[in-house]
Amino acid sequence: MSLHGAGMILPSLAFDSGAPVDFSNAVSKIRVQTKTADYTVLPSDSGTWFVTYGDTGAIVYTLPTVPTKGLHYWFFQSVDQDITISSAAADGIITFNDLDADSVIASTTSGQIGALFIVFADGNIWNAACISNGTTLTVTT
Repeated sequence: MSLHGAGMILPSLAFDSGAPVDFSNAVSKIRVQTKTADYTVLPSDSGTWFVTYGDTGAIVYTLPTVPTKGLHYWFFQSVDQDITISSAAADGIITFNDLDADSVIASTTSGQIGALFIVFADGNIWNAACISNGTTLTVTT
């Protein structure tokens, strides 16, 4: 794909040469971070796919205090341990059948591997969905 005017995408972007911009070989990559201990997620981590390779115990991810609209994270359980997504503020998560959860946990023994949480902020609260392969989703309020 070639763009013959960067102003079509970003009106304030200008190129001195006036040459077309070629994105034909552009590759988009997701940032991947491995965590083996509890972690407080940062706003700058938005868009990150978190994995737990090498972990030997349960992991708790604590979300940023402010659910700034557009922040989003993926949490993938790579080992057979509990994985918890926790709100820094009480009642800060909307999830399965709960409008004001404190945390969500994938906790089925011998069934946690492959659990995936998709978490995003809508500007008011965190939204968390668990896509799993049979693990029990525990919601705490």
